[in-house]
Amino acid sequence: MIRPIVRDPLFLSQKSAPADEGDRQTITDLLDTLRANLDRCVGMAANMIGVRKRIIVFCCGPFQMVMVNPQIIAGTGEYETEEGCLSLTGVRKTRRYKKITVKYLDRDFHPGTGSYEGFTAQIIQHEIDHCDGILICTGGQRDPCVRRMSVRARSGRTAGKQQTGAETRKNPGRRVMAAEKSQRLKRSRGALSAAERTPSDE
Repeated sequence: MIRPIVRDPLFLSQKSAPADEGDRQTITDLLDTLRANLDRCVGMAANMIGVRKRIIVFCCGPFQMVMVNPQIIAGTGEYETEEGCLSLTGVRKTRRYKKITVKYLDRDFHPGTGSYEGFTAQIIQHEIDHCDGILICTGGQRDPCVRRMSVRARSGRTAGKQQTGAETRKNPGRRVMAAEKSQRLKRSRGALSAAERTPSDE
């Protein structure tokens, strides 16, 4: 089934959990979604369709390959390049290896190890970054737009608390009502204390 593409960087910046055989439908959906977007996409990770599992699919010549729980175990020839992403707008700089060796499970969950180079290696690295919650970046650091959005979200919550306090300060009527309530409470407590005293106390 073709699934919609997730474009929320806060969701995409969360690490994916290991996949297991219960995720076969996700593999099928991910392949279907990649094939529906081949005119503008050469690889996808499961979180791009809303599933935080370590599954990637990518083009390798005329074929679409599946890797489950992929892990790069070797890389050589580091270089700087630019990449785009179906989940993000624009092109950004990043660093990749020219040649990598990857350990993974295939779509039938059989273990495998393969060496890849050039553009195919670049695609695999991009999609594994997705699994690790890393968007297009430089030097392995999380995309700065995610940090900015997180700061804005936290600032919004803090501002809301400060605004509530400011409204109280700006409304003296609230302070008056609070003072009157406190005085009534004190008087009621005093009356209760007097009623409870015995004649000998007086």
